[in-house]
Amino acid sequence: MESFQLAVHVSKLFLCSTVASYVDLINVMTYDMHGSWDGCTGMNAPLYSGSGSSYTKFSVDGSINWWQRQGAPSSKLVVGMAAFGRSFTLANPSNNGVGATIVGPGNGGPFLDQSGTLGYNEICHLMKSGGWTRVGNHNKKFPMYTNIINGLAMMTLNRFSSNCNM
Repeated sequence: MESFQLAVHVSKLFLCSTVASYVDLINVMTYDMHGSWDGCTGMNAPLYSGSGSSYTKFSVDGSINWWQRQGAPSSKLVVGMAAFGRSFTLANPSNNGVGATIVGPGNGGPFLDQSGTLGYNEICHLMKSGGWTRVGNHNKKFPMYTNIINGLAMMTLNRFSSNCNM
């Protein structure tokens, strides 16, 4: 579903300005915008939107701006940030950019062991083990990495790797 279609459906459910008048804060989930359910790689929580297919249209910035356009005051909006990344098993390891075809979620990490999801601690642990290559030429303000593990390509999209002391 395109982001504008989703926004239309949500805006028919309730008036954001009315909700805002009754609550102290509005927590806006700005993650899980993409994952293995899309059938291709996508950014879990891109800061800004890109052009092209729907996997580049959802963003943290777009979500917050949408709430503001609907009448929610910025002083009541709380951004829910992702402290995790998504992993994917690529159909073709040489095609490893955003929108690349996948065959399913990536392997789980060593601690959570949850398919398609890597916790912050797992990202740091895996990044320190080496073998990761930064890929893609994008403007989403956070890194994207790929690694070949057991003959399959795994990709993680996250913005915390710079804090892992690699």
